[in-house]
Amino acid sequence: HTEAGTWLNRAIELAPENPEYRAARAEGWRAEALVIPDEGKDQALDPGIIRTFSGLCYRRDRLESALNDYHVCWQASHEPRYALRQASLLHDLGRYAEALERYDEALETMPADDPRRALIVEQRARSENHGAGEREQMAQLLLNSIKEESGRNRTQQEDIAAQAILGAAEAIRSGVSISEAIADNISDDPD
Repeated sequence: HTEAGTWLNRAIELAPENPEYRAARAEGWRAEALVIPDEGKDQALDPGIIRTFSGLCYRRDRLESALNDYHVCWQASHEPRYALRQASLLHDLGRYAEALERYDEALETMPADDPRRALIVEQRARSENHGAGEREQMAQLLLNSIKEESGRNRTQQEDIAAQAILGAAEAIRSGVSISEAIADNISDDPD
């Protein structure tokens, strides 16, 4: 730990009811969790490393520590932001049912006309169907990039690119990682 971390832990000891200190520590845990891929080393083989659908790698223990701190923040304050941060971590940990529960708890605390609700509902959808919602969202994002009313105005090259994107979207829907789907379906060759 750094000196700042030591001081933050001391602040938590002195004022355990203050969620802001724990939230700051949770953000630190989350930042420490990110693993920068090592060339030639497969982090996916390390059981302490989580690889998310989007391809990011995290240290499981750091995410769990952040989750625990956010849980204490949520219990102390019932502020939706803490439930949302828990939900995001639970999703990254592959604990989709719990993530959905946290999203629902956050939504229950918010007024029906809160403008953030639509974004939260969209974030929640990522965790549906055991995380398949995230794959569907990514597939839709790819498909939206080629959306055109009729396709009649496309060149042959644009048609080939559209077919490659369609193939990548279907691969993502079937559970293939984003990087694999793109590598298998979309060439980086400019011709």
